[in-house]
Amino acid sequence: MRIRSLTVKREFYRDRYNQNKVWEVARLAGGYYLRQYVKGQQFGTGLRTSRKFIESIGIFEFEKVGGILPATMGEFERRGEEWKAEAIAD
Repeated sequence: MRIRSLTVKREFYRDRYNQNKVWEVARLAGGYYLRQYVKGQQFGTGLRTSRKFIESIGIFEFEKVGGILPATMGEFERRGEEWKAEAIAD
């Protein structure tokens, strides 16, 4: 009897058409799980799918990123040093 590893390998891809969207591809023991995040918040429930489907919609061709940023961190980066100084002063 073969025992499958329960290790989950997660990779994140930034959408080429919408920079606020990040796709999470989680490799499970029996297939793949696909989630999308918009501005750091998960959108929808996710989808259990196959590698073939993910390849067919082109997600593996998107830029690979380290993870997702919460919406507040994205705002923090956009406003730059000025916002950091305000936050420290408060």
